[in-house]
Amino acid sequence: MNKTVAVTGAGASGLVAAAGAASLGARVLLFDQNDRIGRKLSATGNGKGNIANCRMEEQCYHSEEPEELSRIYRDIHRDEVLQLLEDRGIVLHARQGYIYPRTDLAATVTEGLWQWIAEVGTELHLQEAVTGVQKVPSGFLIRTGTGEEYRADALILATGGMAGPQFGCDGSGYQIARSLGHQCTAVRPSLTALKTKDPVLHFAAGVRCLSTVRMVIGRSEETAGGTESGEFGEVQFGKDSISGIPVFQLSSDAGRALAQGESVRLILDLLPEFDRDSGTFSPGRKAAELIGGTWEQEWNRRMQDTRNISIAEWMNGLAVPRLAAMIAARAGLTAENKIRKLTREQLAMLLSLLRHFEIEVTGTGTYRDAQVTSGGIRLSEIGASFASLLCPGLYFAGEILDIEGICGGYNLTFAMSSGWSAGRAAAAAGIPESVQNR
Repeated sequence: MNKTVAVTGAGASGLVAAAGAASLGARVLLFDQNDRIGRKLSATGNGKGNIANCRMEEQCYHSEEPEELSRIYRDIHRDEVLQLLEDRGIVLHARQGYIYPRTDLAATVTEGLWQWIAEVGTELHLQEAVTGVQKVPSGFLIRTGTGEEYRADALILATGGMAGPQFGCDGSGYQIARSLGHQCTAVRPSLTALKTKDPVLHFAAGVRCLSTVRMVIGRSEETAGGTESGEFGEVQFGKDSISGIPVFQLSSDAGRALAQGESVRLILDLLPEFDRDSGTFSPGRKAAELIGGTWEQEWNRRMQDTRNISIAEWMNGLAVPRLAAMIAARAGLTAENKIRKLTREQLAMLLSLLRHFEIEVTGTGTYRDAQVTSGGIRLSEIGASFASLLCPGLYFAGEILDIEGICGGYNLTFAMSSGWSAGRAAAAAGIPESVQNR
């Protein structure tokens, strides 16, 4: 096979795409502006490399074109990705449903993919960003930042999105795609912290705790209309932000709503282990099994306490001191106030705030903080094996497309699965099946 396939971007999707194309005998040119491959891949999952998840459902992915998502989802093959990695000697293991390399090092995956593209003869062009692409009768004319020009029969755009500019992700692939006739949906940071101007949040800066996080968009709880969703897990408070996986999962919808001028509020239950009152959000599971007691019993015990102790001491066992300080501040008090001097209404308010703490969201984290980009190339412009429906010979892979997964390895699964499909299809297009299977 004398076919030449160019791949832009040496991240997870681009590396697997290059390996897939080269495995069919194509000459592969792999371009990246960085001085080494897989910079973002090596940092994923806090460096541990959460590459997939035991749970795999269409609901784990989102797009601005949900009607197209079902079609695209059928081309995401987690088990194929896992087999490809294991075939490269990357032993995997699962922990609480999250799938990691056995070493718990994302760099293990990067090294395995590096060895793979080297073995299949990929021509790697590091520190050479693709700056322009022109469609020509014979395929594509590719120009790079070094002033060089290359020709290829097929082109795979695997440049990623905007999330992670510290890893070289700058959205340059969108401009190339537009020059070849494609359109993008609105892009924004996703799987990121949510910002707030709440004046009391700084009291709890640095605190991590289990919580149920309910997000209410565009309405108060008492009025009709609007939307509501929720997540459960560990949250972390910052001086002007709140983060953690439950918040990350809600960040895409929050960013979209804020961009449309809608209000966004988070309602935290900071004691999710206790049974809930009827009518409040339930995550469908308990945070932990309590040894004994109910919230009603705990409420009554605390309300009857008349000791000469501070609010922080009174909340001991329910909230750490900094969290108690935040709750007290929201009630117009300080953590040093003595509980015997408070009214029953004030005590009830303190306990109620532990179960129903509201935060008005004013923005999202930056692309530097985000794990993934929400939005991208329209799925309605993408055909089978991630081929362009507008530009023959053009393919896409990974985050550049308008599909984002929730936290838990879904985005890496999509990146590598789409890369493998695109790479194989780009190399095989126009080649008789009998030749492909030799």
